[in-house]
Amino acid sequence: MGFDLSELDTVAAASAGAWMDVTHPTTGVAIMADKDTTMAINLVGDDSDVARKYDLGARNRRLAKIQPGRPAKVSAEQIEADEIDRLASRTIGWRGVALDGADVEFSAAAAKKLYTRFPWLRVQVAEFIEDRANFLKV
Repeated sequence: MGFDLSELDTVAAASAGAWMDVTHPTTGVAIMADKDTTMAINLVGDDSDVARKYDLGARNRRLAKIQPGRPAKVSAEQIEADEIDRLASRTIGWRGVALDGADVEFSAAAAKKLYTRFPWLRVQVAEFIEDRANFLKV
């Protein structure tokens, strides 16, 4: 028998999610929530069912705004907001996240606020979810 492609089922793996340790934006060292626990975000990958559903919906919303014979109007602010929404749609939980002296309970709205306020965190999340190796078990 040849190689079993089910071992590389990126949809199932990405849908199961994976934990990303949040790293300091300049040192690259994992940020510790306490002496034993890293700050981490639980994410589904770009190949997940959740991501696919979100992406198709976003494309359909963009297509619905197009008016024949007219150039599409999109602002840099809208592109950034769409990216933040995309990342929040792939965020399914976290641990050890605190902001302004208080623990932050997970929610999609809280994720959007973090990704808006901290562009460096947004970059880490985007890079993690786009890398299939973060979701496949070796």
